[in-house]
Parts: sequence; C-alpha cells; structure tokens
Amino acid sequence: MSVGSVLPWLIAASALIAAVCWLKSTDVDVPAPEHTSGVGAPMGGYLLTTNAKGERIDLHATLLNQTKWNRWAASAAAASAIFAGLSALLPPPPG
Repeated sequence: MSVGSVLPWLIAASALIAAVCWLKSTDVDVPAPEHTSGVGAPMGGYLLTTNAKGERIDLHATLLNQTKWNRWAASAAAASAIFAGLSALLPPPPG
C-alpha cells in the first residue's frame, strides 16, 4: 500500500471529522443554572439567553463549548487540506 493510495482515505476521513465537529458545534447548549436570573453577568455572574427551543442557556459556557468543537473542526479541515496538498504533489502511479 503506497502513500498515494492512503492519502484519499485520510482526506475523506479528516473532512468527515471536520463536518461532524462543525455540526456538533451548532447543537451545543449549556443549560443555565436554575438559581440565577442572569442579571449578575457584569459582576461575575451568569450571562443567560434562550436557545432556538426557548430553553434558558448559559451563553458564556455555551460559547466556550462551541469554541472547543470549532477548534477540533478547523484542525480536521486543516489536516484534510494538508493531505490534499500532499496528494497533489505526489507523482501519479505508474501504469
């Protein structure tokens, strides 16, 4: 098995991982604690909002969680681009 035959699989796998991570980042919600009204955000409290379903979420914690998933997705997309670039640089197989 040559590097040239493995690269397309690596490209596809890393692109798929990127897509899954980006989809996951769009569906991340951290529920807001029941004990807070959200008015204390400037004083170190919680910053609350509602999601598309109308549920109260902790905006700061949700954004941190989305950032984590976006970081994984961007890393996987970068890996896919690197593999695609390497694949383009390799000579075609003989025959």
